[in-house]
Amino acid sequence: MMVRKGERIEVNPQTFNWLLKTSGYTREEIGKKAKISLSTLEAVSRGSGSLTWRQIRDLARVLKRPTSTFFLPTSPRESPNPPDFRKVFTDVEEGKFSVETLLSIRRARRLQDNARELMEFLEVSVEPKIEHVSIKENPYKVAHRERERSGINIENQTRWRDSYDAFNKWRKYIESRGILVFQMPMPVEDARGFSLTDEKPYVIVVSSKDSIEARIFTLLHEYSHILLGKHAICTPDEREIKRDNEKSKIEWWCNSFSSEFLLPLDYIRRKESIFSDIKELDKIARKYKLSKSFVLTQIRKARLVSDTTYKSIFEELKQRGLAEKKEGWVTPDRKCVREKGDKYISSVIEALHRDFISYDTALDYLGIKLKHLEKVEKLVIR
Repeated sequence: MMVRKGERIEVNPQTFNWLLKTSGYTREEIGKKAKISLSTLEAVSRGSGSLTWRQIRDLARVLKRPTSTFFLPTSPRESPNPPDFRKVFTDVEEGKFSVETLLSIRRARRLQDNARELMEFLEVSVEPKIEHVSIKENPYKVAHRERERSGINIENQTRWRDSYDAFNKWRKYIESRGILVFQMPMPVEDARGFSLTDEKPYVIVVSSKDSIEARIFTLLHEYSHILLGKHAICTPDEREIKRDNEKSKIEWWCNSFSSEFLLPLDYIRRKESIFSDIKELDKIARKYKLSKSFVLTQIRKARLVSDTTYKSIFEELKQRGLAEKKEGWVTPDRKCVREKGDKYISSVIEALHRDFISYDTALDYLGIKLKHLEKVEKLVIR
């Protein structure tokens, strides 16, 4: 679009209001970040004001939208956010998400759209290879069935290198079921994960800001949402849940499934003994590649720790901080693989090699520069 210097540009007020509303920022915050007065924003939103090209570029940067969006004749139709299940675990305002979480939902939708397009090119089915279940089914029995289907026994789990290796193994299994798994930055108090099942292929996103052990639990929690056919955005943890409404009943089911899948109670009773020391808990958690708070809760369910000892150790863990470890800086190629996963990246690379998409499109879909493409490909086919 050719714009003369200093020219004022009118923006459709419906589109403009939609852009502001879906950003997650207040109008005051948007104005401050883009260095545009609140009165100007209000005037444009009423249809009585205009913007310079520079102001549009600044707003596009702040709102994380292409500049072309500002020239749409009406606001585009976007898929809704997943149902909000967070109040089961945290005291949040229902339907109100942080800027980072909203951006992660938008990015996940875009990657989902990209993947669907690529899978159609490659003649790969977008249907998940899963057995849908009912909430009326016993979550522990479903967990045993699903664990057996994975082909991974507890002994395999104890031999994995560390919790990062464990996360990657579980991610690979879920991706083998035709589900995309992404890691994106979201404040853990706002969202630890979400699932998307209203369109295909199905998607799971976990917060890359969480500890790796917590991500493992969230990954299986969201997978159970997919098995139930009830996608959601959640802040799951291992606490007991009062089943006093429909959402809390679903979250209880998903937590029960995840817990039993990752560390079955019968196995704990057979293999572990009564303990009363946090050092022993550290050892057991490292053994199974799971968080100490989760293992402590499972051991309590198995009646291998007294309520008094449980409360004492849990308080000590709270003082330490339950988010035990976070990732530092990683190279762009490794960041791409960690964020987008082997399944998505493999589809992009195959479509590129078969000339279904251009290099520019492939780089856009992967969010990398050309110099990183070869390294990304080597990491995926390793």
